[in-house]
This record gives sequence, C-alpha cells and structure tokens, in this order.
Amino acid sequence: MPHASTAWASPGCYGSLAASEGLSLPEILRLLVEKGQAPLALMVDEAQHALTTEAGESTMAALKSARDQLNRPDSVALMLVMSGSDRDKLLRLVNTNGAPFYGSQIQHMPELDRAFIEHLARRIEAQQPALAPVDRSHLYDAFAAFGLRPQFLMEAIGQALNQLAEPTGRFEQRVQEAAAAHQAQETAQMEADWLALRQRTPALVWKSARGEYAVQDAGMHRWYTARSEAGQWPLQGG
Repeated sequence: MPHASTAWASPGCYGSLAASEGLSLPEILRLLVEKGQAPLALMVDEAQHALTTEAGESTMAALKSARDQLNRPDSVALMLVMSGSDRDKLLRLVNTNGAPFYGSQIQHMPELDRAFIEHLARRIEAQQPALAPVDRSHLYDAFAAFGLRPQFLMEAIGQALNQLAEPTGRFEQRVQEAAAAHQAQETAQMEADWLALRQRTPALVWKSARGEYAVQDAGMHRWYTARSEAGQWPLQGG
C-alpha cells in the first residue's frame, strides 16, 4: 500500500473551507487525494465535541459520505480516525441509527503503564546519576494517583527535581505527595460541584445536539464508584 498523506483537523474546519470555495466536503477530500496521489488519513481529535452542535454533526455526516464515496472494496482512499478522551461520548458517533458512523467500532487505546515509568526513571538516572536508583514503584503509584495522566506526572517530577525549591528527602516522595494533593483537590472539587445549587461552566451534564446526555467529566464516574463502594453515598447535603 502506498504511503498515506495525513491531515489534522478540528470538526467543522473543512466545512468552513467547503462553504468558502463552493465545494462539498467530499469534493474537497477527493481533490486532496488526487493532489497527493496517495490515500488520505484524516484524524479528528476529541471528536465527541462535534456532537454538541448541528454544524458538527453535519460535518461528521459529510465525512461519512466522503468515506463511502471515495472508498471501494478493493481500494481505500480515505481513512478516518476519530479519537477522544471520553468513550461514553464517542459511542454516540456509532451506537444509534441516526449516528454519523453507525455500525463502526470503538476501540480502547492501551494506556501508559510501567514501561512508561521505566523510561522516565532511566532518563532521570542518566541526567542526574546522583538520584539512581530511582524508585519505580513510588513513581508508578503517583502516576496511578494522577489517573494515569502523564502531563500531571511530568509536571510533578519537574517540580520535585527543581533545585531552586530547596527540596528535602527523596524526589519520589515529593512526587507522591503532589499526586496525593492533586487527588484530594479533584475529589473536593467534585464534591463541591455536586452539592452546589447554582449554575456552573462547564455544566455537570454534557448534552449532544440530538438531546443525548452524559456526565461532562468522566472522572466523576470513578469518584462516584469510589464513594459508593466506601458506603459514603449519598453525600451529606446532596
């Protein structure tokens, strides 16, 4: 198979281009395929946001139409990759007759695991040999407390290794403390959001253009489950 050209887009940007040039989205994508003389891979990040507006849903429908027009059983000209951080919302793209990609499959991408922590530990040991050996278990526990979100772990490691902060003790301990503080802050914020009797932005409930509902923050599912299993539900005052 020839190498594919790749395009990154936010939902609706190709729709705007189509309107300004007087071309439909399938026509624009066909031109891109012909111009590149190669299959086109279109990647849409956080695709679930397209479902919150009629324009976004129209763009998703146009992408499906383009895929159906450009692809043949023996030849793939357009590949669509939709990614998102919330599986429940992404399912709205595929799980009903009216969904833009009804019948398609949602696959869970593998999460970063201990191999990621091993990579970080080796980099730290290489750059700061005095810290070797780095305690991998403590770093992974902190990573888990951060919800396996690398951006928070990397920030905590950077702060823990900051020589200007006059640190005391092992840096792994400071990373764990930062993770515990972050976890406590998130829990307190979720409790406050749940108990509040006023409007907030963004709303606790996510709504699609077709009137489907989901929890705005997927982390609230984990928070509710933990509280329920601990016998701490309903919240006092809720």
